[in-house]
This record gives sequence, C-alpha cells and structure tokens, in this order.
Amino acid sequence: MSRSLKQPYKYLFILLPVVFLAVSCNMTNPQPQQENTGSEMKTYESDLGYSVSYPSSWVVSADDTIAPASPEIDNDMLTVYFRARVENAAFRDVSANLRKTFAGSSNIEMNITFGGEKAYGYQEQHSQNSYSVLVEHNNKVYYIWTQRYESPEVREIFSSFKFTENANWKTYWDEEHGFKFQYPENWNEDQGDSEDSILVYDPTYSNINFMIEIKSLSDEQEILRHFDNKFEAAIVAGISAKRLSNVPTKGEGDREEVIFSKDGQLFEISWYGADSSIIEQMLSTFKFN
Repeated sequence: MSRSLKQPYKYLFILLPVVFLAVSCNMTNPQPQQENTGSEMKTYESDLGYSVSYPSSWVVSADDTIAPASPEIDNDMLTVYFRARVENAAFRDVSANLRKTFAGSSNIEMNITFGGEKAYGYQEQHSQNSYSVLVEHNNKVYYIWTQRYESPEVREIFSSFKFTENANWKTYWDEEHGFKFQYPENWNEDQGDSEDSILVYDPTYSNINFMIEIKSLSDEQEILRHFDNKFEAAIVAGISAKRLSNVPTKGEGDREEVIFSKDGQLFEISWYGADSSIIEQMLSTFKFN
C-alpha cells in the first residue's frame, strides 16, 4: 500500500520546537573546524604564550589585537575582531564575575575545548557576533573575545589558536588519581620509590629528577618533622599547599618539595638538582582532571 508523501509533514511543527531545544541545550563547543577562507595566512606568536593564524592583509597590534587594516567603527569605537589578554586573577574568580555579568542577559555560557584545554565560551543567545572564551593554561587565565564571530576570517583565527608555552613537552596522565603534568621532552619517566609514585628525570644528569608520591594523610606530620616543621604557603593546581626546602639528600644537593591533600590523600611532589625555572613550569602544569 502506497503512503502519501505529505503524511510526515503533519508532525513537522511538533518536532521543530523539540529539535531547537535539543540543539540549544547541547551547545558544548561552538568552535568551527578550521576553515579555508581562501586568504593567504600568516602566523602570529604572542609573548603571552599562544599562536594564531590570521589573514596576511590584517594587522596585529601591540595589545594582542588582530583586525583588518581598516576596521569597522561602531558608536565611535573600533570593532574588536580578535583580542586576547591574560587576567590577573584566579580562573574561578574571573568565571564567577563573568557569570554575574551575563546573569539575566541574553548570553549563554558553554563548556568547550579551546587550545586543547577545557574552557568556557560565552555567546549572545540571539546573535552570532559577540563571542568570548575563558581558558586556563599553565596557571595563566586567558580571556579572548570578538565582536565579529560571524566572520569566516575571525572563526579561522579562533580555530587556529594554540598554546606555544612548553608546546613540545611530554604529558604524564595518572587516570587512577586523576591528575596530569608536563615535563621536558628530553626527560624520561619511571616508577618512583613506591607503587603509588611517578618519577621523571633528565637522563643526561642522574641527580636531576622530579617525583610525585601519593601517601596517607597520616604521613604529613612525619614529612614536616623531617623539614623541622618549616614551610611556606603555596598553591598547586588551585589547592593550598606547604612548600618545604633545604634538606640535603644523600649528597645530591638540597631537596625541595610541596605537599597538599585532596580527596583524603596526601600528594608529595619532590625534586632536586633541576633548574628552578623548569621546576616552576612543571608545577604550573600540574592539574586534576
């Protein structure tokens, strides 16, 4: 028996609102795939630690603004095509302020991935023009925004965004304990002193290493006694920590470490022999998933 071709359309007006609601609730990543605009592209590497591709006819300004040579002017203000900055505040504080800014307005906050990191995207509900991103990388909070997100050139700039700081470093993931960190590409990794530990080291210098151990909370007092209960306050992965130093270790130089607790476990990160700038960079990459 043949069916009328018109029959399915009687459900169309019932389904459209449902489809629209589903699409609205699943806007998890509005970033486009990298588009080919047909324009010759150049690469901009910022001192802020990122790079983007942009049309060769556009201009990069000292304040990390990228725009056409003759940008549009709206209400006597230059239109923002792409601008990036590093915030002088913690990620959670900046995101909280943005939520207050957008509360009750027509803007949508979305969970996205940007530059390989988890991030928040903010977009006007009834406009494709205004779009901004809040993302954290190596303990720096980046805020990137545009007033011309509908532009293919702007979307290509956003989709090409990459972090360049420690770009060639390796990443160690610990799925069991839910953390990750980066270390120099020429270093190796191995099991540390215990089953719940990881050691990374410079193979060219046997006395340069960095170790993370997962211990019981009851071990904290013993560790503190080993350092004569002297420590400085520190922050690791957004968690309050204790930083201890200057305990010689078997003739290998002064040992330093940080300890902090999370989810009922004690994390002890210790190192010796490495350049302090490398250690600080490694500590800044330590994050919980």
